[in-house]
Amino acid sequence: MPTVDTQRHLRTVLKFLALAAAAVVFSLLLTHSTSKTMTVVVTPSVGGTRSLPVAEEGETRYILNMRSRRFHLPECVYAPDEDSRNRSEFCGTAEAVIAIGYTPCKNCLPELVPTVGTD
Repeated sequence: MPTVDTQRHLRTVLKFLALAAAAVVFSLLLTHSTSKTMTVVVTPSVGGTRSLPVAEEGETRYILNMRSRRFHLPECVYAPDEDSRNRSEFCGTAEAVIAIGYTPCKNCLPELVPTVGTD
């Protein structure tokens, strides 16, 4: 029977592998939805160092909430915390993020929120 520490380690490894698999699928979706490859960083909750994506000319760095499927500017108070497992980072255009199924935050990106029923 595995010890408690072994079980905890196995759970941590499984979480990391699940996040890595999600990152691969996510990057494949991005590559196929646009003609340009974009950088996505998934931050696992197991710690360690990571490199932040750098926005090129004409691109913006966005913070994605993978649970709510909303995207935010980095300074938005509603963006997920850095240690949140729901957080991912994306460099590209707002149109590219919307194309993969995310909606803009009403607080930091009100100009991108679609208006329904107004003329």
